[in-house]
Amino acid sequence: MSYGIMLYLWQTLFPFFAVLFFMPFYIKHAMRAGFADFPRDSRRMHARPVVTSSGILFLFSLIPLFLCAKDKSQPVLYALALSSAMSAVGFADDRRAMPASLKLFFEAVCAFAAAFIMGFSGPLQLIFAVTLVVFITNAVNLTDGIDGLCSAESCVCLFALSLLGLPVLPLLGGLAAFAFFNRPPARVFMGDCGSLFVGFFISVCFLGAVKDRGAACIPFVLMTLAYPVTDTVFAFSRRLLSGQSPFAADKKHLHHRLVNSGLSVGASVNIIFLFSILFSACGIMFLSASTALGVLLLLSCLLFAVLAALAVMKHAARTQ
Repeated sequence: MSYGIMLYLWQTLFPFFAVLFFMPFYIKHAMRAGFADFPRDSRRMHARPVVTSSGILFLFSLIPLFLCAKDKSQPVLYALALSSAMSAVGFADDRRAMPASLKLFFEAVCAFAAAFIMGFSGPLQLIFAVTLVVFITNAVNLTDGIDGLCSAESCVCLFALSLLGLPVLPLLGGLAAFAFFNRPPARVFMGDCGSLFVGFFISVCFLGAVKDRGAACIPFVLMTLAYPVTDTVFAFSRRLLSGQSPFAADKKHLHHRLVNSGLSVGASVNIIFLFSILFSACGIMFLSASTALGVLLLLSCLLFAVLAALAVMKHAARTQ
């Protein structure tokens, strides 16, 4: 086995087994410390207290990334530090709900720092970079609404990014182990501590891909993040049209609607997971395809999505 394959395996398996080993200890002691999400309102999908903020264990994924970095001053390490800062913001939000405006401020500051470190300059470039990072971070964060969805979506995104040669395997390994405890019915939640860390890390990786490959990479980003982007656009539009804050929490996300249609949480997650794999595969092919073929792939995906949505709506009508 070559040194390169061994290195990739170590980068993936170390955080996988670290999270798998430490999670039971975290669950035991976090519940005693009161790190739990209680079903205080109808927006919660769980009927009993569930340990939260377990996303702190994703920090294990930083260890192989740092140790394997040839240049300790390379931008990816600064991005990792900023992702850790977002994890701290999320942890504080998990402990005591933080105003959306304050959380957005921290996201924008970290996004600006990441964009500057990665070489974006000029007002337009910085505005584009900060907007992209903040939007993707919140889009990933909003998928953390039903058991197993955020971890499944993030694994698909990270795998797609790994095919571009980006250093995402350690976080993919940690998330894969976390998914074992987060599958329905979840024994543990990642909390904002985890979803903001994962969302920010993914967004910075996508920003790096756009920086290296140019505007041609933007369709890849949109297709790989098809579900989080679609759900976020719909959620923000719905809230603004009803006179609410776009960051107001509710139970009307697309994944909630799937569950309310009569599907189980597990089935809903599996449907979205398969959609994400399909769109991500098309996004990868889009990068290497001609413009005409790329457009054809995108239209095919959209047609498939519409037909599937109609099938779900028909199922909902029969069950009501």
